[in-house]
Amino acid sequence: MDLPETMRELESLGSEPTRKTFLRHGAPEPLFGVKFGDLEKLRKRIKTDAGLAEALWETGHSDARMLATMVADAAVMSWERLDAWAQALNWHSLVDVFVNNVALRSAHFKQAVETWTARSTEMQARAGWQLLAALATKTQHLTDDELAVWLPRLEQGIHSAQNRVREAMNTALIAIGGRGGPVGDAALEVAKRIGKVEVDHGDTACETPDAVQSIQKMRARKEGGVAKAAAVAKGAVDSVKDLAAKAQDVASSGAMSAVDSVKDLAAKAQDVASGAVSAVVHAKDVVAEAVSKVAKRARKVPEAARGAAKKARAKVSSVARKAPAPAKKALARKATRVTGTTPKAKKAAAKRGGTTTAKKATAKRGASSAARRTTVKPAAAAPKKTTVKRAAPAPKRATAKKAAPARSRTGARSRARS
Repeated sequence: MDLPETMRELESLGSEPTRKTFLRHGAPEPLFGVKFGDLEKLRKRIKTDAGLAEALWETGHSDARMLATMVADAAVMSWERLDAWAQALNWHSLVDVFVNNVALRSAHFKQAVETWTARSTEMQARAGWQLLAALATKTQHLTDDELAVWLPRLEQGIHSAQNRVREAMNTALIAIGGRGGPVGDAALEVAKRIGKVEVDHGDTACETPDAVQSIQKMRARKEGGVAKAAAVAKGAVDSVKDLAAKAQDVASSGAMSAVDSVKDLAAKAQDVASGAVSAVVHAKDVVAEAVSKVAKRARKVPEAARGAAKKARAKVSSVARKAPAPAKKALARKATRVTGTTPKAKKAAAKRGGTTTAKKATAKRGASSAARRTTVKPAAAAPKKTTVKRAAPAPKRATAKKAAPARSRTGARSRARS
């Protein structure tokens, strides 16, 4: 996102009630009034963007500067740039956000604490003491001895400090006291000597916490937390011991059961294997017997087939002798199928030069033709009406009609020759 787009987004997220609340807490104009939750959502979208952070900070807009602290790359920010941002702080809530998001993550935190706490400007001094409080509670960057040196300064200057600086110094005292140990005890004693710290929060419901009470509550929570953690740890140890004992019992009994189960399974497996061997032997016997039966039946089949074929041929021949011509042809075809003489075999024989039967048939056809020619010539020489009348009804074929003209032509030729 660039600067114009980001500013439009901030404007769309602003609300008048939030804006009025921020103004009561000292926020300067210009201001949209964007809630911290919405700023956090926008930060997740932008992530880290050092260039955009600088552009937002330079606008001087309160919401834009809040967002700038969230997207800035604090780890690489130079001391000069960090201090320049600190000098531009003009609102105590912006100071707190700047400290937690930028100064606390900077490599220049020690220099920042020492420099800013000594500044006379209220917001810069507040930034120094707020950073000291954050270092004491949220990090281990400062040792107990390094924190202890700040207690005299707190005791001497807290009541005379500026309003928002006084509030930050009280926060730092509580943070050091909550650290525990010797430095915590020393901070508690300082808090008792300082007494109540007064801070003007303006037209708000905010209150300044009592340092002594706050330190005692923090230490009680810490001690209670330690005790609770010890109790939890002890309970965890006892639970582990119980589980170990149960696991050992289960392992012992379970191992014996497992051994027995394995033995049973082995016995069953042996029985199954024996049964399998018997089944294989029986199967071999059954197969041998089946093969023998099939072989016997196979030997009988050709003999039965030959006998059936012989009977079929005899029956066909007997019927053929008694049947008329068309039926004889049909029976002949059936006999051909029965005896195995197929048309394909006949054709093959004809191509090889013909069988003896084919040659005899050809000779008979030739003799018949010659006989017909010889018979026709004498008949044509002396045609008689009676003869023609008797010959006409007998053949109904086309050849009979053609025969008469043939005789007349033959007779004509004979008369011409005579």
